[in-house]
Amino acid sequence: MEWQNFNSGDVIFQEGEQSDAAYLIISGDVRIIQRYDTEEPKQLAVVGAGEYVGEMGAVDSQPRSASAIADGTVVCARVTPEEFMPFPCWPSDRVVIRSHSLSEERS
Repeated sequence: MEWQNFNSGDVIFQEGEQSDAAYLIISGDVRIIQRYDTEEPKQLAVVGAGEYVGEMGAVDSQPRSASAIADGTVVCARVTPEEFMPFPCWPSDRVVIRSHSLSEERS
């Protein structure tokens, strides 16, 4: 696990880039933004301390479906897939619930 600091407006990860880790927010807030078929960015959520962002990247290694932007000073722990998923099988209900909630927010 690697600790990383971000200033307001810093891009933690960008939509479309290859996923390589999840980020556990230690302090601060992170805006999740998607440009979903529009010219204007669409804010999907604001998440804070104790929450993960980019966790789907630690599960499926697919390109990022949204960008994560620091909203003020943010401290995160970068968590690799091996650290995030120490067991060979992830509880599928967690993945489905999180994926479902993001797809609802995109509508």
